[in-house]
Amino acid sequence: MYLYSLNEEGRIISLSEVQFNEDDAFIVENENVIYLWFGKKVKPQIRYKLLQEARNLNKKKGNHAKLLLMNQGNEYGSFLKIKDALLQKRDIEEPLEHRPTLEIGKPIIDPELLGDFESKVRVEAYFISKRNLTYNELCWLLAEKQLEIMMWPEKPTEDDIRPKAEEIFNSFCTYDEFCWLLAELTVLQRDFSPQISI
Repeated sequence: MYLYSLNEEGRIISLSEVQFNEDDAFIVENENVIYLWFGKKVKPQIRYKLLQEARNLNKKKGNHAKLLLMNQGNEYGSFLKIKDALLQKRDIEEPLEHRPTLEIGKPIIDPELLGDFESKVRVEAYFISKRNLTYNELCWLLAEKQLEIMMWPEKPTEDDIRPKAEEIFNSFCTYDEFCWLLAELTVLQRDFSPQISI
């Protein structure tokens, strides 16, 4: 794992440790994921410059890395484990293992019934993203929707949803990926229930 930030002249420098203050901004390179962490008071020009540097790092990796933005107070997924390690000043020479990738069972449905399924999902995902849900709210809705399909015709309770929402929150997915997954399940439930199973 490698840490980078900008010096006073705006040049990229390596770091051995980081703080998580409101005016801090830095890059964490962990295998094929490049995180950009921004404190609440970081100026837009610093954000832009650091994003450029992250893109340059990605070019050196053949553009194979995933770039993820982390804003103070809204960190999620694998970065929570990384943040904990950095706060405890643990040895960061080795890359940290990522949290597990979220796996939702593939819905089984007759392909002839799908029609323009992808275009419906794209529209649904767009409207979900425009609702400005928090990351926690999105995880809860995705858990609820998945369990509604799995448990149909029964309705999941809060006690059913809570552990599933925590599992989703701790998985390695971005906000946009969650919007897409929720859109897929919404379209499947609306258009094809009870013809689907997971």
